[in-house]
Amino acid sequence: MISRRVCMTTGLAAVSSVPSPSQAAARLPVPASGRIGFQMLRNGDVIGSHALNFASAGDVLTVSVAIDILVKFGPVPVYRYKHRATETWRGGVFTGIESVTDRDGTPHRMRAETTAAGMVVEGSKAPRYTAPPGVFATTYWNKAMLQRQVINSEDGRLFDVTPVALSEETVPAAAGTLRARHYKLDGDLPLDLWYDAAEQWAHLVFTKDGSTVIYHRL
Repeated sequence: MISRRVCMTTGLAAVSSVPSPSQAAARLPVPASGRIGFQMLRNGDVIGSHALNFASAGDVLTVSVAIDILVKFGPVPVYRYKHRATETWRGGVFTGIESVTDRDGTPHRMRAETTAAGMVVEGSKAPRYTAPPGVFATTYWNKAMLQRQVINSEDGRLFDVTPVALSEETVPAAAGTLRARHYKLDGDLPLDLWYDAAEQWAHLVFTKDGSTVIYHRL
């Protein structure tokens, strides 16, 4: 027969092993500076910026995303892109995102929020649906998004991706170089991502319309 003391001790140990909301949030790869920024280059020319700002209030983490792109042919602007998103986490768990985007004059929007039925998503290219459990949005800063399905943070579509972990490499940064592990994504989101030893987003490369866009972390 198990004694009451043993039961109480075991129960307390089990409870103490469960992370509090603040501990769970602290495990997210949020930089101490509260910011991750990138310079975007195309064919060697700077074409824009991608910045994420992190703000915590209790167990709630808010991530504000801003992307601005301007591509020119000589002095003439030929392509503009503007994206603004707000992503929310509670107790270390992704709970929603809302965004608006202007893709060279074509507007896009999306919204995902946690409900009793699960995470409900809708967007300019996605009729309302309930996302699979544990899905993340394509904001890239959390390496845990490297799974088989992700929500497109521009228009709400559910993407299938196949991530492959490659080797640790030296990648360019605005102030020199970084050591980071390479992950290659195939499927609906073909691109290459790198994360440093602190599991923070370090680098990104993708190809669009025959041109390669490279991110240099600031």
